[in-house]
Amino acid sequence: AAQAVADALGLLGTSQAVQTLFDHFQAAAGQPEAEAVLTEALSRVCSLEGLPLLLAVVRSPAPDTTPALQDAAVRALGNYARNSEAESALATVLVTLSDPTIHASAETALKRARGEYGTDFTGF
Repeated sequence: AAQAVADALGLLGTSQAVQTLFDHFQAAAGQPEAEAVLTEALSRVCSLEGLPLLLAVVRSPAPDTTPALQDAAVRALGNYARNSEAESALATVLVTLSDPTIHASAETALKRARGEYGTDFTGF
């Protein structure tokens, strides 16, 4: 049931839904199963309403932002095909962050945002 609710919030993608996922992500820090569910849900966000929150986590994460949450936001930015803000944020991650997991996610997400890879979402 938790997976279905989290997925629905990710697909909904409103700013309130994304914030709810962020809040639960922070509360689940250190719980791999919960983080995995929330990462998958957050990586589905593709609503323009959710974009500013994702960009904030990627560009200037709060001190308590976990690497897993930042990675999930990076992955979600790949859903914003040909969006200059998403592409710019992902390109910056590639130059500024050294975490290998986030870096690999940013490489893939940037290719998806540029249309080099397919996405699960269309219309952006």
